[in-house]
This record gives sequence, structure tokens and C-alpha cells, in this order.
Amino acid sequence: MAEDPYVSVCLPIYNGIRFLQERMESILNQSFSRWELVVCDSYSDDGTWEYLKRYEQDQRVRLFQVPRAGIYAGWNECLRRSRGKYITIATADDTAHPRFLECMIAALDHNPEVHLAMCQFDFITELGGIMSDPAGERPNDCFGEWQARLHRRSGKAEFLAHLIRGGSWTTITSVVFTRELLEKVGLFLEGETSVVDQLWAAKAALLTDSIWIPERLATWRIHGGQGSSRWNRRSGWRQVQLTARTICECEPLIPELWKRDPEWREKLMWGAWHFYRSCYGLNRETLRRQFGKFLVDAGWGLWHEPVYVLKRLAERLSWGADEYGDSSEYVHKLIQEWKIPWPPVAINLSASTLQIKKDADHRSVLLQDKDRWTM
Repeated sequence: MAEDPYVSVCLPIYNGIRFLQERMESILNQSFSRWELVVCDSYSDDGTWEYLKRYEQDQRVRLFQVPRAGIYAGWNECLRRSRGKYITIATADDTAHPRFLECMIAALDHNPEVHLAMCQFDFITELGGIMSDPAGERPNDCFGEWQARLHRRSGKAEFLAHLIRGGSWTTITSVVFTRELLEKVGLFLEGETSVVDQLWAAKAALLTDSIWIPERLATWRIHGGQGSSRWNRRSGWRQVQLTARTICECEPLIPELWKRDPEWREKLMWGAWHFYRSCYGLNRETLRRQFGKFLVDAGWGLWHEPVYVLKRLAERLSWGADEYGDSSEYVHKLIQEWKIPWPPVAINLSASTLQIKKDADHRSVLLQDKDRWTM
């Protein structure tokens, strides 16, 4: 199996001992067996490397120590060493259903012209309990009722969802993609904020359709020590810059129909500006309830975007500004305007291929103590 891995599971890690046992168990317990695990540890000093060395005799597991250079550098170190036809990134503090690989790969094998599959996932607490979705953390609702159906999405619609809705798959742990797609898109941009995987996804979407699996096959753990950065004005401004760069790099792939629209660049930038300017809080509610924050935000805005702040004051801080608009509606507006294929296409696979038990059994595989789960 190690000599001919069908899928590479990439595990970049730095000081991840706290959740490492759960993550390793969720990989070792996969029902699909033709995998390799590529682990790149950035010289952890919390016992992570010592724990990992217990697996060095397992021919499926390949252990490396790499320079400490940030989250996406760790991802790239794993990707460079991967050998499988399919690739998934298993972040160290999350877990996966035992049939995650089996179901994702089955969907891709049945649709060889598609190079990326993604699935629904559960948010989990520090102790592993399933939690309700944190507000604003699942941005793919522009697909509406299709979220509950196995289907194939147009890559162009997915591209809009990533740029304008702030992502589609939310967490990389819920994604499997082909090596061919990686070679076309390239590695992740290093030394940047957590928006990088969203922009990588946008590039990928212009190169392939995607398959959506509605089953909850992955998890995303919410805890105080996770590497993804919290949203603020500075990270929002950086997203504006990186989105503009991404659109420029993607221009050769942008359909000619879109380019006939003289405002196509501005329309694709709408989402980045939407998120950035919504951080200002230049509205009546903030003025009334958080006057100190309002003054700080207004000062920041007058220094960086004086025209925008004066415009908001002239509008009397109304809720009618673009940043308070519905981004899902905006995505569908562009889908119609630019004649993007819609709706998605339903996929039919055999019941046994993607049948997932909807009870607590799979949870006990991820955590031995089922009492720790929030039911």
C-alpha cells in the first residue's frame, strides 16, 4: 500500500499533541486502505514528534521534520512529498468519519472529469462535542436546498461563491482533490492570512467542476489555539489586496462573456469589499451601542478610506450600503447575468457507495469516550 498509495493524506503539524491522538485514530480507522500519510512536523517542542515516532515502522506513514514557516508553508511541505492520485489535507486538530476517504474517492472515481469533491462537516468543541454552527462560519448557503443533495456544481458558480461569499467549503478538511488539479493550480501562497485557501479554491474552481456530498464526513474543531486568524479590519484589507491579485492571475481563465461586462473586475471584487467594509461598523447600531468602537472605526476609515467614510456619513449611516447587502443574492444575480449553468446537476450513485450511518457509532470511532459528545 505504501508503494502505490491511491490517496495522500497530508498532516502538517506544529505543537499539536493535544488533539493528535484523535486525528491519528481518525486516519488509521479509515475504511479505504490505499492511503499514505505524509506528516510534516515543524520541529514541535510539546512532544508531538516523539508521539509521531511510534508510527515510524508503519510503512503507510512517512514522517518528516521541516522548517517552521507558517501554516501554508507546512501544507506545501506535505503536498510536495505526496504521491497519491488524490490528496486531502488533514489539519491536526480536526477529525474525519471512518468512511471519509471511501465516499469522497468513490464520488470522484465515478466522475473522472471532475477533480475536486467536498462534503458537509460538523463543528466540534475542544472536547469533541458536536456544536451548532457558529454564526457566519458556513458561507455556502447560496446553494440553498442543494446543500442536502448529492450533486455536481459548475466551477464558475463555485468561483463566485468563493470570491463573493467568502468561501464555499469553509474548511480544507472536507475536501479531496486530484494531483492533476494541484499541478494546474499550484501550491498555497505562504506567509499570508487564513484567506489563502479560499483564494486557492477560487483558482481551482475555474479549472474544474466540483462534487458536493451532503453527508457530514469531516469535522472542524473550534478552540482558542487554532491557527486560523480572527477577522479584523487589517485582515479584511489584506483580503481585498489578495482578491485583486487572484482575479489578475485568473484573468486568462475568466470566460469572455464576463469580460464583455465593463465592470466585471469590480463585480468580482464586491465580496472582498463587502467583508472588509462591514468590519468598520459605520452604522447606527454601532453608533448607539458602541460609541467608542464607532469613533475608532471612523478614525481608521478617515485615514485609509476618507471618501468611503464621508459617503457613509452623507447616507446617515443607513443600512442600504453594499456591505450590508445579501451576498448570496449577489452571487445569483451574477449567475443569471453571466449565464452560468444553474441549477447544479444531481448525481446518482448506488446506495451502498455513499451510505452513512446517521447515529452515534461513527463518533465513537473518533472519540473513545462517547459521553464527551454533545447529542
